[in-house]
Order: sequence, then C-alpha cells, then structure tokens
Amino acid sequence: MRKYIRRIATPEFWFNFKQLLIQKDIPQALFSIGITMVCFLVGSAALQWLYASKIATQPLIIISSIVFTSLMVTAIAFWVMKASFKFHIAISEQLDKVVDFSYAMKTLGLFKLDEQLTYIAKQKIQLYVSKQQITNTYLEDAIVKRYTLLRDKEKIKYYKGDDRLCISAATYDQIMQARAKEISSLESAAVAQKEEEIKSLAETLASTVAKVESLQKENAELRNICKTQPGRERAIANSSIRRVVFWRVAGPLLNTLHEQGNRNRPYTRSDIQAAFDKAMEDFPALKEEIKQILLAGKKVKDDNDKNTTPKSDFDLTGWAMDAMREGLGDLAKRDAGAVKKR
Repeated sequence: MRKYIRRIATPEFWFNFKQLLIQKDIPQALFSIGITMVCFLVGSAALQWLYASKIATQPLIIISSIVFTSLMVTAIAFWVMKASFKFHIAISEQLDKVVDFSYAMKTLGLFKLDEQLTYIAKQKIQLYVSKQQITNTYLEDAIVKRYTLLRDKEKIKYYKGDDRLCISAATYDQIMQARAKEISSLESAAVAQKEEEIKSLAETLASTVAKVESLQKENAELRNICKTQPGRERAIANSSIRRVVFWRVAGPLLNTLHEQGNRNRPYTRSDIQAAFDKAMEDFPALKEEIKQILLAGKKVKDDNDKNTTPKSDFDLTGWAMDAMREGLGDLAKRDAGAVKKR
C-alpha cells in the first residue's frame, strides 16, 4: 500500500496520467458535460422558484419541467458540444521535439491542403498547435495542444500561416522510415525489372548477332557466286555454241538410227559409237573440231598405261553419249542384257 501511495505521489505518475487524459480527449468531454449540468441546474432552480411563488400549479410545473428539461438538455448538449469543438479546448503538454506541419507535408510531396488533411486523417496522425512560432523546421521542448478539428480548414490555415501547426518529431521519423522502406522496395522492384529487361535485350542481341553473322556468311557466298557467275554463264554459252558443230553430225545420225532401229534389238553404247565414227567419214572438215569438243573436260590418260583400252578418236563417253541415248529413247539399251550384233 505504501509503495502504491509513493508511486501516486511521484511527478512522473501525474505527468503520465495527464498525458492519458489528453490522449483520450477527456478535457473536451468534461467541459461539454459541465456546461450541460450547469444549464440543467439553472432550469431546475427556475422551476422550483415558480412553484414556491405559486405562479403555476404543481401538475403544470411538473409537466413543463419534464418537457423543458428534455428540450433544454438536448439543445444545450448539442450546442455545447459544437461550441467546445469550435473553441478547441485542450490541455497543454510538452513534447521533446516537433516538426513544422508545412515542411513535413512538403517533404512527403503533398502541397495542397486537401491532400494534406486527407493524408493526416488516413494515417491517423495527431496534429498539435505550438504555443510559440516554429521559426525553423524543428522546435525542441515545445509546449503544444492537441488539435483534432480537421474540418475547420480556416482555423488550420490560420495556424499554418502563424507557423504553429506541427506534428511530433517521433511520428515524422516513423513516417519517413516507412516512406524510405517503401521507396527502397519500389527501387528494388524497378531494378529487378530492369535486370530482366537487360537480360531479355542481351538474349535478343545475341540472337540478332548470330543472324547477322549467318547473313554475312551467306552474303559472302552469294558474292563469290555473283563474281563467278558471268564466267560460268560465258563457259556454258561457249560450250553450247561449240556443241552446235557436234549436232551437225549427231542430228542426222539420230534420224537415221530411228529409221533403222528396232525396239527388240536396242542400240548399245558400242553400236552408237560405231555409227558415229562411220558418220564422221562424211564430215572430214569437222573431224578436228569435233574431236576437241569431245575431249574437253576429260582426263588425259597416259599412253604407256597398259590397262588403257584403245578407243575411237571421237569417244562419245560423257555428255555426248548421254545426249545420243536420250535422243534415241526406247531404241537405246537400258538393261544389262545381251543383244545380238547388227
């Protein structure tokens, strides 16, 4: 018991008790109830005086007293509550450090009053009115009163203009720490997103580089083809022109072979070679030229090679024989079966 009494007697207990009353808005409620009780007592005294003076009868006074008391209590209660809110009745308290309201809101990116009040109401931030002006951003050991009338914008503008509206430095620090964490998380998310974009771009770039290298390789091959194409075309053209001489002999020969041919006894390669050698006897002026045409592109064999079988001077092996066989069609031998000599 003595310990409890000693605890109550300490200044810290009464300071904490005072802070509790302020936080619960007890002074505002006590003021409203007190004014209402005064009005009720005055009304009751007036009715008792009327009854004692015999100005009114007892039943009438009782009924009037009930009605009057009910109306007065209701009206006065609402009026007193409204008046008490308007005049902002609060007990002064001391805070270690406060921050100017305008500065705090600007650092949060809020410049319009409506936005500031909406943020204050949403975050449930307690506003204070300092007893002295806050000439700098901060004020230490400030004597302040709690301010809860957020709807009274004119009064708020007045306190802002007078540099007295403020918030607790501890609350401001908590807000800034929460804002820093939010910004940090947003930055981390943005960095992660950028890293994903960079990775995607790197993959796209690598794919593009590979395609470019492939296209460059194809382009180089096409350039080589384009460089050699005119030569090949000229070679083909020259070859076709030179082979006209060959067809001066081969053309009539094919007609003769078609006339004399028999599908039951198709021409062999030896038959075609022999017929061509015989036909060349009718064109002595073309022998040397045709011989050179037929030898073009063939490997020259060594004369000392014993395995080399002697052939005609007008060897048709290669494109010439293929052309003759194609011209004969079904009259040229296609299988490996033996055929009787003509």
